[in-house]
Amino acid sequence: MDSLWEVATGHSFGPTYGPEVGVSLALVTGMSTRVAMGILRAVFRARHPSGGNELDRIADKLDKLGKVRDVVAHGRWTAGRRPGSIEAASFISSRKLGVRIHGFTAKELDATADRIKEETWNLATFLQKHGYWKPIEPPGPSPLPTP
Repeated sequence: MDSLWEVATGHSFGPTYGPEVGVSLALVTGMSTRVAMGILRAVFRARHPSGGNELDRIADKLDKLGKVRDVVAHGRWTAGRRPGSIEAASFISSRKLGVRIHGFTAKELDATADRIKEETWNLATFLQKHGYWKPIEPPGPSPLPTP
């Protein structure tokens, strides 16, 4: 049962594939980040009870940052209320209709991107320590200079 093993361990794309590679790829292709993280959190907690709280902390932080990222990526941009700022607004529709607004100066937007990158790297490092992620090189500096 390669596909169940892959979901349970996080080793989705190893050097060899078993006979269920199609099912394995179907499981991870198109799966929302929240669903994939929920499966990983549950399985991780079952296999590593002492590390479950740390994974939950990282995942919760990434979830909050992901909501900000979604507004930035998909929101409608307007001039901000503060001098030198812009605001991004997007609609949310869980339970009732609402609007999520985030205002940024260029420096704040850059710092938000850095926090997302840092927390993503924290997740990768944490998962590597527990055998859930292939070793990778840390990200280099941003190619764009900070204003």
